[in-house]
Amino acid sequence: MKAQLKAMKEILHLKDQETKKKQGSPTCSPFSMNISTNTMSIVFMMVLFFILFITVYAFSALYLAVQKRFPSKHTEL
Repeated sequence: MKAQLKAMKEILHLKDQETKKKQGSPTCSPFSMNISTNTMSIVFMMVLFFILFITVYAFSALYLAVQKRFPSKHTEL
């Protein structure tokens, strides 16, 4: 049990050292990944259209379910 605890502490210590090394280099910053604006706009447009499509589908399904449950009665015929 003590050997496992010691090994775990050593692993954590090594991970801390690796993260300190990575933080020191400017190439490993979290903002170093560049995505073009065209790619981001295409992704956002696709997500927007997907959300709008799902919304229209959900409301149409809800409308049809309500129409099926409560049909309108025409008395003029």
